[in-house]
Amino acid sequence: MLNKLSELSKDVKNIEHKSINGQEAEIIKYNNRKTEIIFKDGSKIVTVKNGTKIVSTSYDKDENKKEEKVEDGDNIDTTIYKDGKKTRLINTNINDNTRVTIYYDENEKPSKKELEKDNVHGFYENV
Repeated sequence: MLNKLSELSKDVKNIEHKSINGQEAEIIKYNNRKTEIIFKDGSKIVTVKNGTKIVSTSYDKDENKKEEKVEDGDNIDTTIYKDGKKTRLINTNINDNTRVTIYYDENEKPSKKELEKDNVHGFYENV
């Protein structure tokens, strides 16, 4: 076990303690461009940078995925999870001011799509 911990610590660039939005947190930055923010309650946010792409995933204290955000240039895809299942996917394009939201049913199948461009909305059922 100590060998495993020693091996993992080689990847750590630095560790700092901060208060984020009133919560105590430990921020661990790794040499491979990964960052973990671990809150006192056990929830965490893991961010990985790869070229122009940034992937941030948040987990609750029980390691259940809550949200995953993928930023790549002008596109941001945000997937929302509840009880370990995908409930929404929101695609935002900053350049052309559009947002597409896909809602998922309890079987994680797309059920409804919402389009928004320049504050004009449109809904589509059974996508």
